[in-house]
Amino acid sequence: MLKREHYIEDIKKQMAIFQYEIGLETSLNHHNLKLYGENFFRDILNIIYPKADFINTNFLKSNFSAIDLICHETKKCIQITSNRTRDKIKDTIKAYKKSKYANYDIEIYYLLEKAKPKNIKDLEEELNIEDLSSKLKDSSNLMKDIDNLEVKELEQVWKLFKINDEFIRFLPKLKEKYLNNFSTISLLINDTHKPIEDIFINLAIIKEKKETKQDKNPILREALLNSYEEIYKPKEPIEIKELINKAKKSLIYGKAGVGKTTLCKYIAYKWAKDELYSEFEYVIYISLRAWKDKGLKGAIKDNYYSQDEDNI
Repeated sequence: MLKREHYIEDIKKQMAIFQYEIGLETSLNHHNLKLYGENFFRDILNIIYPKADFINTNFLKSNFSAIDLICHETKKCIQITSNRTRDKIKDTIKAYKKSKYANYDIEIYYLLEKAKPKNIKDLEEELNIEDLSSKLKDSSNLMKDIDNLEVKELEQVWKLFKINDEFIRFLPKLKEKYLNNFSTISLLINDTHKPIEDIFINLAIIKEKKETKQDKNPILREALLNSYEEIYKPKEPIEIKELINKAKKSLIYGKAGVGKTTLCKYIAYKWAKDELYSEFEYVIYISLRAWKDKGLKGAIKDNYYSQDEDNI
């Protein structure tokens, strides 16, 4: 365990690096680190405040435009943003007041330097809110709270920053891998390559009865798959972006060559382009063969990481 002052100094350095990366991403109009920033703040705030249990509203079925993090125990809502404009403050407060959590406290945490709006009294009067300046916070406020932590909690925050540093270095490499490896699909005919975005993928949910023990027989299941593709069954068309809204887990199956692997690569490729599932920090593509041979953590480590499996 390091000494207190070493933790503080290292956390300050890592905070500065994080803000630099956020600023760079913002200037390039990339937003993946914005979501990560929300989860990063969530984890730090849950350490700083013992009674806090903030959750990210992006993972709720009904999220709110003005609220990124919410804690029901302390009745507090937080918006995480890098937008320092006066209009952003107005939009956030107005949307928050219209939400069902208008009786909670609201704070705006800035990933970069916090906004310092002119004529703040006029803004408070327009929004009907008191002491607005106390609700606008950034890393300086966060560091004051961190500085008051005990050494044990300081170590937890320090570890979060170390993981954060690994993530910032890992994310661009992950996207680059998908963009380079999954941009085209090799066709069986003529061994030619075609852009993956030109491959037509049609998804439909097949409504079926609950699986019985007899259905789990691999031979019967293969026959069942053939039947699904040969006989008309009740189907519900679904967009790829809506796939995760139907269930927390989705199983896509079909005969060899129908496009299951192509679909998974397409999802990873579009995520890397910030065009699909951008609400997720990671989209990890792993073949079932790698999963079977190495296990989930082992497959992630071999394909994406060089670190210990315990940190995955």
